[in-house]
Amino acid sequence: MSVRPHPQQHLSRHASKWIIDYKSPEGKRVQETFVGSEADARSLEHSFRIRSRTSPFSRFPSLLEVAPFFVQHYELDHQPKGAERLRWSLKVLLPFFGRYQFPSISARLVEEYKRQRLASGVKHSTINTAVSQIFPQ
Repeated sequence: MSVRPHPQQHLSRHASKWIIDYKSPEGKRVQETFVGSEADARSLEHSFRIRSRTSPFSRFPSLLEVAPFFVQHYELDHQPKGAERLRWSLKVLLPFFGRYQFPSISARLVEEYKRQRLASGVKHSTINTAVSQIFPQ
């Protein structure tokens, strides 16, 4: 398992790309391209490494795996409008955070998410609403 710079990192469009090389839980070698900082790429690689272990006690679920149970539990104790807001938040957060395990989601990674969303034209308040639903401060 490793994290290394993208082979074409000298080109500006690949400047913040990394190759994460790991073994899947099935034992197959997988290479993924990650866009972001080296520290975030290493954090994701660490979560892949934990996921590839066979012991159920060493594995933390990813946000994508937990999301359906979280929504189901949330609906029991909250108003329908709040549950609807949670589903919306997960819809916009899961493409970025879905593959991460909870211990590897850092404040730095959340800030990277916010920067990417701001760059795509989304308002601060919209971003913070979604983030605060899942990662309360």
